[in-house]
Amino acid sequence: MARTDQAGDANEVTVRQSGRGHAASVVQNGSGNTVTVTESGAGGGEAFILQNGGANRAQVLQNTMTGANLLNLWQDGSENAASVVQEGSLNAIDLEQSGDRNNADLSQTGDENKMDVQQLGDQSLTARQDGSQSVLVFRDALGGPAISITQTGVGAPPVIITKQ
Repeated sequence: MARTDQAGDANEVTVRQSGRGHAASVVQNGSGNTVTVTESGAGGGEAFILQNGGANRAQVLQNTMTGANLLNLWQDGSENAASVVQEGSLNAIDLEQSGDRNNADLSQTGDENKMDVQQLGDQSLTARQDGSQSVLVFRDALGGPAISITQTGVGAPPVIITKQ
């Protein structure tokens, strides 16, 4: 199932689904925003995407094995970019980017990984979870250099970063 709601000019949405039980909901307000969602596998992926502003981009790949992967992605501002890959089962990402020129490159491979990311303008984060049951909480309101985080293994220690 795929649903879209768009207001503004030159917004684009592409949704590709194969397998069963997938859901994608995309809302775009503004101009020049693009979203591409690809969902495959047997477990059902769920992607909820809201973009407000202009020239925001989101690219999502969910390959679900047995239990649904979940993505909530919210971008408010201009020229924000998000690339999300979820492969496995029962992974969850909450991503909020507000302000302008944020970039998030997020990847989960394995099962039961969780990411909660918030960026508030001119931020860049690359985060990888390879394994199972990892937790990442990232809040950045200050900006600064690009940050890269990798968690590997089963039950890797939680990573909590707050810059405010």
